[in-house]
Amino acid sequence: MISQCNSHHQLRRALELVAEMRSRAVPLNVHTYSALLNVCLKANELDLSLDVYAQMLQEGCTPNLVTYNTLLDIYNKMGRWMDALNVLELLQHQVSITR
Repeated sequence: MISQCNSHHQLRRALELVAEMRSRAVPLNVHTYSALLNVCLKANELDLSLDVYAQMLQEGCTPNLVTYNTLLDIYNKMGRWMDALNVLELLQHQVSITR
């Protein structure tokens, strides 16, 4: 449901869905976080998306390829090229571990 939200107004709905999940003790997983990051990106709430990513890491949720691709889009949109390069390095490291 979160991934269906694709505007600034629907970002609020996505955040409400996450709050409801938390209130019901439903754990957030990489798919939930990646979808929320993508909604933040579409709504042009780039700082919020980085907060979501930080929370994801703080909760011990490991990013996947979708997460990294979305994060690259976010950093690109923000003009934060060095951060984007760091994400590429993280992705390369994760790929080498799984081989």
